[in-house]
Amino acid sequence: MMKSNWSEGLFWVCGGFCVGGISYLVFHKLTHHTKKPIKVIEKLNQPKMKVTIRVPATTSNFGPGFDTVGMALDLWSEFTIERSQKFEVICEGEGSKELPLDESNLFCQSVKHVFDLLNEPLPILKYHCLNRIPCARGLGSSSTAVVGGLMAAYALLGREDEGQGKLLQLASSLEGHPDNVCPAIYGGIQLGVKLNDGVWKSSRIPLPQGMKTVLLIPDFYGKTSELRNCLPKSISIPDATYNISRVAFLIDALHTEKWENLEFATQDALHQPPRAAKVYSYLDDVIKSSIKAGAYACFLSGSGPSVLALTSTKKNNDKEIGDAMLNTAKLFKLNSVIKYISPTEKGAHVSFAQ
Repeated sequence: MMKSNWSEGLFWVCGGFCVGGISYLVFHKLTHHTKKPIKVIEKLNQPKMKVTIRVPATTSNFGPGFDTVGMALDLWSEFTIERSQKFEVICEGEGSKELPLDESNLFCQSVKHVFDLLNEPLPILKYHCLNRIPCARGLGSSSTAVVGGLMAAYALLGREDEGQGKLLQLASSLEGHPDNVCPAIYGGIQLGVKLNDGVWKSSRIPLPQGMKTVLLIPDFYGKTSELRNCLPKSISIPDATYNISRVAFLIDALHTEKWENLEFATQDALHQPPRAAKVYSYLDDVIKSSIKAGAYACFLSGSGPSVLALTSTKKNNDKEIGDAMLNTAKLFKLNSVIKYISPTEKGAHVSFAQ
């Protein structure tokens, strides 16, 4: 009888420890599940005190799709505006020492653009830019500031729904082309066009499953305005045909996941050759080295100086491609870094509103 009671008591003691231990673990998990701050989004479509917008980096042109095709990358900058007693601009991260800290900052200008458009008085605001995207490297840093500013202004005014319908038109008009702002707004791969009546349109292209990118990012700036001066004022019919045919193959390759077609489908005759001849002497050799290392395709990211190679999770050869690109860049005495970044289907969004 005593043995039975002892066994039963041991069972309950052990069971108590187990239940207590599990309860502690569950409580600990629930209360310590993350170190990230809780996202607060309140008062949608109502005026707010403070909002934060997250906007992804983008690569544009995709080879032959000049000013037309772009893709969002899983690298994000954050833009915050807050009603305040004092005007202030704070920039952190990439380009923080070079970016203006006054009303001329592109983020500030984009916010003001919306208030002016809506005939709303611009309140005193504190602007905070957390830039994780390298500036002037062909990764859409200016587009993030434009999209972030426009979205932040509409959100602060509590007019998110209205802004959603106007965002593409405003951002494309401010930038002058849609290839960065379309993927920055909507995510994924986007095809942007301007219709004869001046209206901008965007269409999503399927993102091939498992696509990955390898980015060579040089340590010097590439200013889009200056790099456009490298381009010819007119083009020949053979060059036009060359690009038209490759853009057609590019869209088909992305839709059907014909990876083997991407190498020639991303070739270009309009903007890469003149830029390589006048500014980016390393470009052709970096492209060749990445293909030799197993990349499906490689092209100048935007107007450069970054170069982007495409691969996939199936190939799992990111490191080999990155090493090949970096070693080739060193032959040209080019200081660069390699980043391995996946595309993202998600576009700009409100991450905090209160």
